[in-house]
Amino acid sequence: MASEIVTHPNPENAPVKPGRIPADDLAAIAARYRAGESLKLIGQSYGVTDEAVRQRLEKWALAGHGDTEFGQMVTDYLVENAIQAKDRMVNASDVLGLARGREEVRYWLWMLERRRPKLYGPKQHIEQDTAVTITINRTPPPVVNAPITVTGSLVDHSGNETDGSDS
Repeated sequence: MASEIVTHPNPENAPVKPGRIPADDLAAIAARYRAGESLKLIGQSYGVTDEAVRQRLEKWALAGHGDTEFGQMVTDYLVENAIQAKDRMVNASDVLGLARGREEVRYWLWMLERRRPKLYGPKQHIEQDTAVTITINRTPPPVVNAPITVTGSLVDHSGNETDGSDS
């Protein structure tokens, strides 16, 4: 391969060696791809194949670097890969292809669960009743049907004890 210098569409228009995609350009490449430019055209501007661009974007997306600015694009990418893996599994012509497809589907679903747990993660809905319920059981006072007799001794102020009878 010749060591010619290729220019690529970055703000500084800095030359790079062919076959290299600088990490600083990945956000711009993602924006170009999102705008509808093909991976083949993007790859040609860097002197690489479309597969090399796809792999570089995939690593960038799966590492979480694009989540802040390109969160929806990364989500769409993950979902699209899960759908494509499902299609490969459905269209498998042999047992080995079916097993590969199944594992690939599991991987992409696992990735969606981890990267987008609110959308694709396991759902747990817990309701907690925090209301305080107070129950007051009012029991009526006991009813006494029998006469009450009080026995005891009466003490007068003089200090003499009496038996309670007036004599």
